[in-house]
Formats: sequence, C-alpha cells, structure tokens
Amino acid sequence: MHFVVVILILLMLVELIRWFIAHSTEIFMFAGGGVILLVLFGIWVKASDDRKAEKQKVERARTERNKREAEEKEALLRQKERDKDTHEMPCVYEIGRHANETLALRYGIANTKNDKELRSIRMKKIKPLTSEPNAYLVELTDYRDRYAVAIHEKGTAYIPTFYPLDRKSNDIDRDWFDRNEEIELVLKGNSSMTIKEIAKFHIDKTIGAIKS
Repeated sequence: MHFVVVILILLMLVELIRWFIAHSTEIFMFAGGGVILLVLFGIWVKASDDRKAEKQKVERARTERNKREAEEKEALLRQKERDKDTHEMPCVYEIGRHANETLALRYGIANTKNDKELRSIRMKKIKPLTSEPNAYLVELTDYRDRYAVAIHEKGTAYIPTFYPLDRKSNDIDRDWFDRNEEIELVLKGNSSMTIKEIAKFHIDKTIGAIKS
C-alpha cells in the first residue's frame, strides 16, 4: 500500500515538472510583466513626487517674491513719508554715534535704552528751516515732544547731526558754538564718554548756569 502511494506521488511530481517545462515561457513572461509593471509604477510615483516638489518650489518662489515686493513697496512709502517737509505722525530715522553725541551735548538727551545707545530715533518734522540746508525743526516724540533742529537729506533714512536750538526763534542757535566752543571740542567725538555722561554734562552745565 505504501509502495503504491510513493509511486503515485512520484508520478505526480513528474507530471508537475513536465507541465512547468511546457509552460515555462508563459510563467517567465508573466513574472517579467510584473517586474515591468512595478518599474513603471515606480517611475510614475517619482514623476508625481517631482511634479509636486516643483509645484511647491514655484509656490515658495512666488510667495517670497510677493513678500519682497510688499517689503519694497512699504520701504518706499516709509521713505516718501520721511522725505516730507512736515509730518502729522512721527517717523523713524536711523542715527549714529555722532548724532547721538550732538543730541546729548546740545540738548541733554541720552538716546539710550538700558544703558545701550540706540541706532534709531522717532521724530516729527514741524517745518523746514531756511537758515541751513536740509535743516528741520523737529519734535522728538519719545522725549516729551521736545523741539530740536535735525539735519535730514531727502532720499535717506539717516539723521547725521542735531544743531542747537534757539527757543525764542525756533531756529538754529548760532551763538551756541561761540558760547560753548570748549565743551564742543572736548566732548564731541569723545569715545571715552558714554552718551549718558555727555547728556549729564549738558544738564549739569544748564543747572549751573541757572543757579549762577
């Protein structure tokens, strides 16, 4: 009985081998077709990912361009506002060490925050002055709306210096330089002193003059 079963199994294996040999071409063609389909699917997925990445790249470039154009437009509007001869609202201007020194020396104002010298200042133009090119009577909105004389060249965002103010005429105090020639020479451009120290010197001098 067992012998018969073994014979039958062997016969089945022989028939299976014969069938595999007879249909080997079809089997390999089917397997190869599957591989081709997998390759084509991979190519389609990659192309889809590439299109998506390119679309995102174009969108990012468009967003950055729109942002840059908006910033440029805003900068032009701010510059146009700064260039006006009079202001209804204060504008922000850039300011360097020299202008900060002259503001401290001639007005006793320390343009600082937490003992750090500021590189910008808010002010409002009141009117242009004819006594000096690019001179304006301005209101320092962050310093109790005090008046001062600032120099501003149109087309720039920079305040290079402040001139002393004659409070009676609201114009440049030309006599200041004769009255204060010594302290102008000593304090202006003096990097060993802080802006606060220069401003304090002005305040002490003013108080001393009032007392005397």
